[in-house]
Amino acid sequence: MAHNFSLACPGALGVWSRGGCAVVPATPAPEDAFAAIASFGITLTALVPSLSQCWLEALDSELPDLRSLRLIQVGGAKLDSIRAGAMLNRFGCQLQQVFGMAEGLITATRLGDTPHTILTTQGRPLCENDDIRIVDPAGVAVSPGNAGELWVRVPYTIRGYFRAGPSGGQSFTSEGFYRSGDRVRRLPDGNLCVEGRIKETINRHVESVGAGDIEDALRMHPDVRDVAVVAGLDETVHAVVVAKRSLLLADLCAFLEQQGVPTSRWPDALSVVKALPLTPMGKINKQALTARILGRVREQVKEQP
Repeated sequence: MAHNFSLACPGALGVWSRGGCAVVPATPAPEDAFAAIASFGITLTALVPSLSQCWLEALDSELPDLRSLRLIQVGGAKLDSIRAGAMLNRFGCQLQQVFGMAEGLITATRLGDTPHTILTTQGRPLCENDDIRIVDPAGVAVSPGNAGELWVRVPYTIRGYFRAGPSGGQSFTSEGFYRSGDRVRRLPDGNLCVEGRIKETINRHVESVGAGDIEDALRMHPDVRDVAVVAGLDETVHAVVVAKRSLLLADLCAFLEQQGVPTSRWPDALSVVKALPLTPMGKINKQALTARILGRVREQVKEQP
């Protein structure tokens, strides 16, 4: 609750500043959260994408009283357009995408934005004085509309990490820009499209492929509940899927071919799991997932004659 998203977007501080009441349920699980919404007449709530998926699935078996809800914010990680559309349609209230970081920048879609903007972007900066650069690996600004790393220097950006040592300085430029590590595109209207993390770009046979792009394509499959894409051994793309039924790699590739997805975004390997590992903040823990997948692959290699 100490992060920008739940603390100040508007979060607890924003609610209290207007004389409102902030309710903290026992857990964020649907059964506890839905009961709190009904009991207290909650009008605003904020979720991370993994939790939004849990709430959506709960609606298949529950009929909660959520009539008081006016706005659901989703942030902390990218919300793909498929799940965003489901949230907008099934909860019967406005949706707001929020993007930001503890180091500074906050962006959000506006309540009056078109449904297309709300479903497909992570919004515009909140402050008119927010200074944004989108750069290539050399730190040179990319052409408008192209993807690159997001650098930010805003009135509320920190200038460094406490006792971080020399390595901590690599996160900031001499001009005070924070190198976010996020891969984004800026649209002509100023809205940002977050495409993933720079470190999540997979070098596949000399071609750079964004894990987020592959995940977005795979989430369109009707039997994919959730997915994470990580780099496997030997420049391979490994998809880890939470599925509604049994799935084969050939099923996913055939679907992607039907959708016209380039072969460069097809996974080379597939693991079907019951759940994806999460961080304490509810984000997919790709570091743990990668270690698990690579460890499993190495064990299989050792077992081969």
